[in-house]
Order: sequence, then structure tokens, then C-alpha cells
Amino acid sequence: MIVRVVPAIGNSSPFEMEVGTDEKVKSLKERVAKSISIPSNALTLTCRGIELQNENATLGSIGIQDGDKIFYVSSDIEGGF
Repeated sequence: MIVRVVPAIGNSSPFEMEVGTDEKVKSLKERVAKSISIPSNALTLTCRGIELQNENATLGSIGIQDGDKIFYVSSDIEGGF
């Protein structure tokens, strides 16, 4: 399935990513971080207003569907957004 990865703030361009229902949140987070060239520990993902905190959950188990928007916020490692 295809999800749209969108910056929650800032003017970075959205992009699409192919994911599977059995992919874990941690894997998605790492792939998004690599795509935008930041460390994954400086990244927060949300979908439908809910933060994707459980990195061991599969995308299917948390209800991610084809066409969903995944919003990301990158934080400054020095502290703060």
C-alpha cells in the first residue's frame, strides 16, 4: 500500500512511500528518517492525530490503510522543536 508522508510543520515537500501491513512502526520511522536525512530518534510520526509510539506495532495492527497520510515532526537533537 502507499502512504503519503507529510511534514507537520515547515515547508518540506511531502512524498509517497510503499509500506506493508506487516511492517513495524520502527521500520517506517527509520525509512522516513533516512529519506529526510535526520536520525530516527529525532523523528515523531502521527496518523489521524495519533502519535505512533509503539515501535513494535505493525502498521496493519494500528489501522494504517492505503492512502493514509503519515505526518512527521523532526526535533532538534540539541533540544526543542
